[in-house]
Amino acid sequence: VSDDGEAAKKYSTLLDLLEKETVSYFAINSKILAIVEASPDGAAPEEAIKLIFGETRKPYNAMLQVVDDIIESNTKFAEFQGKIVAVAYDSTVKIILGGATLAVLVALYSGWKITRMIVVPVGQAAEVARKVAGGELTTKITISGNDEIAELLASVAEMQKSLITLVKNVRQGSESVATASSEIAQGNMDLSSRTENQASALEETAASMEELTEAVRNNADNAREANKMAVNASDVATQG
Repeated sequence: VSDDGEAAKKYSTLLDLLEKETVSYFAINSKILAIVEASPDGAAPEEAIKLIFGETRKPYNAMLQVVDDIIESNTKFAEFQGKIVAVAYDSTVKIILGGATLAVLVALYSGWKITRMIVVPVGQAAEVARKVAGGELTTKITISGNDEIAELLASVAEMQKSLITLVKNVRQGSESVATASSEIAQGNMDLSSRTENQASALEETAASMEELTEAVRNNADNAREANKMAVNASDVATQG
């Protein structure tokens, strides 16, 4: 910027100098033309020739030098501007590349962050669901945020609580059924024991009835023998 300002200042100075030398040159030319026009035969008098080859040389050469300086200044300024453009181009390319790299990094980080925000909770929910399906109901579920994934985890946690309650109720029912079955088994054992006792008593009664029947049978036989003996005695007595 400093070189740019100095070049512009130098260029302005050269323009002012060119204007000054041009004014001087054309002033002398005007004098020459006046002398030529004043000549009666239209020829260039000696005074005009002296001015052409004398006094006009200084402003003319000065004009040429200023023009050369202006051309050189323009060339240097153009080179300087070219360098500025090149630097600006390099800076622009670097900025664009840096911005593109930053955009890619931001996109990668955003993708990684979004992936963690989605994949990790979904994986946690899937893992909990697998453990619940396998019968493990003590897995701790951590819920963070208020997005759809958090709602999914909350639903899984609610399902886990419902399953725990259901399992407790089923376990209590199973324990009640087991207690009732144990009591029924004990009652069946008592009934079986009483049935065995009654069967044993019936067997003893049957044995006693058989003994009684045998005794009655023996008594009947004895009675028949006694009757026979009584008949025989009666016959003997009748005969006697």
